[in-house]
Amino acid sequence: MRGLGAKIASMLAIALLPIGLIAMLQNVELAREANRRDEANLISRTSSIAAEQEDLLQRAVGAAQVIGTMAPTLSISQSYCERTLQGYLAEAQVFTFAGFVDAEGHLNCTSNGADVDISALDSYQQMRDAPRIRARLLTRSPAAPTIDSPEILLSVPVLRNGNYDGHSSITFRQDLFLSRLLEDEASDHPNEIVIFNADGDILASDLGMDGIEDRLPLYRPLEMLASDGEQVFRGRSRAKDDEVFSVVSMIPGAIYALAIWTPPTAKWIAILKSFAAPLLFPVIMWGGSLLVAYFAVERLVIRPIRHLRARMLVFMRSRTVGESSLDRHTPAELLDMEETWNRLTESVLHDEAELEDMVREKAVLLKEVHHRVKNNLQLISSMLGLRLRKAKSEDAKAALKDIQGRVMSLATVHQSLSQTSEQSGVAARDLTRAIVQNVIAASRTQEMSFQVEEDYETFFLFPDQAVPLSLIVSEGLTNAIKYIGYSAEGIARLKISLREEDEGLAVLEIANTVGERLVNEEVSEGTGMGSRFIGGFVSQLGGRIEVDEADGWYKLRVHFPIAEFDEAAGL
Repeated sequence: MRGLGAKIASMLAIALLPIGLIAMLQNVELAREANRRDEANLISRTSSIAAEQEDLLQRAVGAAQVIGTMAPTLSISQSYCERTLQGYLAEAQVFTFAGFVDAEGHLNCTSNGADVDISALDSYQQMRDAPRIRARLLTRSPAAPTIDSPEILLSVPVLRNGNYDGHSSITFRQDLFLSRLLEDEASDHPNEIVIFNADGDILASDLGMDGIEDRLPLYRPLEMLASDGEQVFRGRSRAKDDEVFSVVSMIPGAIYALAIWTPPTAKWIAILKSFAAPLLFPVIMWGGSLLVAYFAVERLVIRPIRHLRARMLVFMRSRTVGESSLDRHTPAELLDMEETWNRLTESVLHDEAELEDMVREKAVLLKEVHHRVKNNLQLISSMLGLRLRKAKSEDAKAALKDIQGRVMSLATVHQSLSQTSEQSGVAARDLTRAIVQNVIAASRTQEMSFQVEEDYETFFLFPDQAVPLSLIVSEGLTNAIKYIGYSAEGIARLKISLREEDEGLAVLEIANTVGERLVNEEVSEGTGMGSRFIGGFVSQLGGRIEVDEADGWYKLRVHFPIAEFDEAAGL
């Protein structure tokens, strides 16, 4: 039965998920269909309202096309053209002007007898460059400089073999157009009807032209609506009012009608309520199954895994194995995982114990080796001391004494290695202090009195660096004592410092005062062997030497990197 609750809950959730999805998809499709019907209804209603104006526009287009066809005949004489066009306007009773413009831009066939050159007008150039049906609102024109009220001018191009050969124009009063817009007083009449052309210019509105810009759609210019064709969309007007807009074509590519409607808020609420009922049951069932699945997974899977992770963290930090809190309801797979973890911890603890024993034995052996090497070096130093006491030549004594000092420096390194708690490192401070004490103790006599200042920082060196450093300290300090002199204050002084100057870099400095020497100059003259030794040892350290003599001091500085273990050990 282990894990059965989680499996059942998961299967229930998976089984009910398609039902909920199907119900949701069906309701979404119903919503889309209802939306499509509403859009089609608004398009149909807008087209019905604009039908009277569309009829007038179609008559105007037809009349302009007839005039264009008859243009060669009408242009025989201006008087004949005028009489013919006036007779047509009198019969139609809706148009106020008719005329024809030839390909060169001459308006010489008109109903009012005007003969005007309009080739410089933008309207003519636009028609010539892109011939199509165009409409615009007139307040004055070259053919009729004074107009009582705004008129709508409709122009239709005449093409001969696909080329522009002039255009014919018809005008009618805007108030006649508005009267037809206002005739429809149905209850579902839109808030406003706006007629505009393909360029986005407004031709008429049933609420008048005052403030029309504030009632237009925000972020959707009229020329964009003209290019998109018939459509219905919901948005905000430029006055920030929520509206529904519908657009229909009255003369394709030329004139369009924009209807502005009040948003059907109550209707949308009703639609949403109708969706809620079929969605409610599958959503509740699916949500309940997910809750059951969640608690089952939390109880049977997540909690045991969290407990096992906590035991792993405790073992990682303190190497202790906590007690198990899993019970018989835990899935068998997780119990097997915990048993594997227990065996793994036992194996790790056993291996670590063996490694610790091996490391401890190695440390003991290393300390024993260093101790024996130190004893052997001290024995060699004692033998050199016996030979030193029997030597008669001062040169021989000096040479033996130098060798004895170097041997004792090496012995000091191995003594430090045998006493340190670090298995492979030497405390640089303790090593340097011990060598300095040995060299000063061997060199200071009653005739030689000088002050010593020491300054050491704590860091560790590995044997490959500790040995050359100890020899550098021994040689450098020996040379400093050999050539030390009295300062201006009459005091002979030594300074020894070892510190870290940057991360991973150290500097050793040995300085002595210069002036009248403490040691007889003939005795203290050296062979330069110590300086050569120092140069060789500095090369082993991978460092560099600086020598500075100023202000009564002679200073030897050795800059060297503090090697990592792998580098020092050559691994």
